[in-house]
Amino acid sequence: MFQASDQDSETGSSQRTPAPHPPVERPGSHPSKILVVDDEEAVCRLIADILRIDGYEVSEACDGVEALEQLEREPFDVVLTDMIMPRMDGLTLLKTV
Repeated sequence: MFQASDQDSETGSSQRTPAPHPPVERPGSHPSKILVVDDEEAVCRLIADILRIDGYEVSEACDGVEALEQLEREPFDVVLTDMIMPRMDGLTLLKTV
């Protein structure tokens, strides 16, 4: 889904930007909690910020080991993980969860 934005003053064409989507909610529940796992801090933060803008509750972890520690403390509805990371890769993390 896209929404129109202002026209470009040089070309006269309008640019389209993605419209925010409401978070997925089950009746009587809270917005989905997502754990974003990536060893590249900028990538992790970017993904987390985008999800927060869309209304999700987001936590971040820098690798699979840190993600498992967070998963032991609190439940998450979704784990979004990078595959290649130090200490524990994403596939091992998902198999462990």
